[in-house]
Amino acid sequence: MTAWLLLLLDRGASYGYELRRDLDAHRLSVDPSVLYRSLRKLERDGWVESRWLQSAAGPRRRLYRLTAKGRRNLDDIAALIADIRDLNEMFVQAHKDGVSKRK
Repeated sequence: MTAWLLLLLDRGASYGYELRRDLDAHRLSVDPSVLYRSLRKLERDGWVESRWLQSAAGPRRRLYRLTAKGRRNLDDIAALIADIRDLNEMFVQAHKDGVSKRK
């Protein structure tokens, strides 16, 4: 979920409720308490920053945005995921090659 939060925040600042809705849209259902704990950890680590904003029609809301450190970590995570994807593709191809030789 961390990678997805960083990716979503890289697209622009967002509120927790919007992040949860966006995660759901990507088939990543997350309990709100887990989401907010993750956001607080990302903020403690300096990857995300937040500020409270007054809402015109309700209570204050916290707006989250990605920091430069968070963007660097997003780039590192994306590279790692791409490496894992490539290794998995090589494995699947090697398996297909082995299956075709058995036939």
